[in-house]
Amino acid sequence: MSTEKETGMYPKLELITPERAKEMLANGKNVRKLSPQWGRYFTALIARDEFVATPDGVCYDVHGVMTNGQHRIWAIAHGDRDVWMWIWYNVPDAVVAATDQGRRRRLADVLGADKRIVDVLSFAIRIAYGPGHVPPGAVTDLMDTEFGEATARLVTHCGGTAKYFSAAPVKTGAIVQMLCGDDEYVLSTYADLVHSRVAALPPVAASFMNQHARGTAAGVATDKYDALARAMVVFDVSKAHLSKIQIGDASKAAAVDAVRMTVRANLGGEWESDT
Repeated sequence: MSTEKETGMYPKLELITPERAKEMLANGKNVRKLSPQWGRYFTALIARDEFVATPDGVCYDVHGVMTNGQHRIWAIAHGDRDVWMWIWYNVPDAVVAATDQGRRRRLADVLGADKRIVDVLSFAIRIAYGPGHVPPGAVTDLMDTEFGEATARLVTHCGGTAKYFSAAPVKTGAIVQMLCGDDEYVLSTYADLVHSRVAALPPVAASFMNQHARGTAAGVATDKYDALARAMVVFDVSKAHLSKIQIGDASKAAAVDAVRMTVRANLGGEWESDT
């Protein structure tokens, strides 16, 4: 195992200001394409004081060039707060190559496997392939797709939790509708549900909240497909005017098929209905 003495690389915990972050980006190697959406994910974490300085910090190679951490640095540069981060210096080329391995870094690595995101992706993957038939690495692969980006965006935008409305089936229905409908409608409606902003809810979402409060909507533990199907209706902007949500077996089957098709399409696999 290589030691600091053998490699010459060493870490320092440093306070990164927005001004310094801009300089770091300007002088970075930028080996990966920057995604503003992921940058905004970290910006939101920083704004809510939820950002953690993990050992997987920013790296500078032996030539003094920043080789990773662009999304975190981008977030600091576009924010107004100073952030503590671990900075690794004098990282040998062999270590940089071992980290990149000639491919874009997985967003699972960047995110540090945020449990709120992983729970949704795991639920969606189980629907797409069935329990016991999930391909190895499928959850991590899904995190690197539009579905994964939409999941992170939903979690970041809301910034709160509510036991039923924050459950994976509800979020999954919202994400599917984000990808095929009006994403801004989905984001605002979901946040209003979680934070119980009743006056701001469209009729269909208000009905969803009332059904849950009265117990006429099955709990997630009792029937996760009922929650998924209701969410598919609530977050469909074309149904915003509905004052009542009615869910039957056909609605549940359609919701499952929609998730299956969306997940497999994002992973590049062919989708065939089991019905």
